[in-house]
Amino acid sequence: MDFDCTKPLGDQLDLYLKNDIDMICYELCINGIVYESQFKSLWSMVCKKNSYEMTKLFSRESGIDISYAYDNVTCNFVYYDTHRFSMREAMEKSVLYQKSFFN
Repeated sequence: MDFDCTKPLGDQLDLYLKNDIDMICYELCINGIVYESQFKSLWSMVCKKNSYEMTKLFSRESGIDISYAYDNVTCNFVYYDTHRFSMREAMEKSVLYQKSFFN
């Protein structure tokens, strides 16, 4: 199925994330954080257009409270367990992840 990821995916978000959702939720449960580009389906435009809906989906599927932030240093989204990290901590981790990933 083709998805137009330049627009919010709405009801198709579950289907779009189908191949990665189990691993994303596993990562959230184990490490409490997931970064943009960490999984094939988490690319910039998808995160930009669907972050709020993604946090609801991740929270529902993982059973933990997930929120998101936008890291202005590396211009990436990060999704995190609100009981383990503050927004500031999540953004700091995002900067470290993205710098190590792309350097």
